[in-house]
Amino acid sequence: RELRAKGWGIANHSYFHKGKSYGTVPEILTPEEIRADLFWSQALYAAESGVAQAPTHFVYPNGYLGYADYLKDYGLISGSLVGGKGGIELNGGKTDLRFLSRNYLDEGHWTGPWAKGDPMAGFPKGGPKAGDIVIDFTHKMNPDPASPNQQRWKERLETIARNFGGQFWSAPAGEIVNYSVAARAAKAQLKPGGLKVTVPDGLPGTALTVRLEGLPAATQIPVPTGGALYRKEGTAW
Repeated sequence: RELRAKGWGIANHSYFHKGKSYGTVPEILTPEEIRADLFWSQALYAAESGVAQAPTHFVYPNGYLGYADYLKDYGLISGSLVGGKGGIELNGGKTDLRFLSRNYLDEGHWTGPWAKGDPMAGFPKGGPKAGDIVIDFTHKMNPDPASPNQQRWKERLETIARNFGGQFWSAPAGEIVNYSVAARAAKAQLKPGGLKVTVPDGLPGTALTVRLEGLPAATQIPVPTGGALYRKEGTAW
């Protein structure tokens, strides 16, 4: 609840953290075990969130993809993993949202053969294209501000802010996916005196941005309840 109040997103990482498809003894879960895990984890998160809302993004325990075919039955519309099938393009709807790639930035992995300590490891050269999602992931950061780990993070985040701050939205992965899915499915109806935006039932709730162009200077637009209004000459958001 404290994290939510501070603006953090909460992802589901399973209840029992079981299932493993690698190693000398793979741990293959039955459909019943997977369903029980997803039911109780979602119920627990919703009950303890303070807003009675379960997560919509899933982080596979041990990278075990056995959960993938069951996510939608429990309100989970996206999932992320290190490696795997991958996918970062959201706007066109071609990416399977259950298999979004993450940049694995734990210290040992970040300094290993994959990244070799490159502060911008995994970040698209020249920046992401419109509609791309880039997910950075770490289990923990070194608390010492002078540590190489914190210095790399500092350089990474400052570079993103400096070069792409005006066009790059930094938010929890689930929040970005929810927005993308809702925006593609939303229908806008504009007629004299009003604008109506509808989103199909069954999609997670999200705030949407609507842009209106060609507005006469005298047109008065009320601030949406619970929202915000920005206006520049004949354009309003």
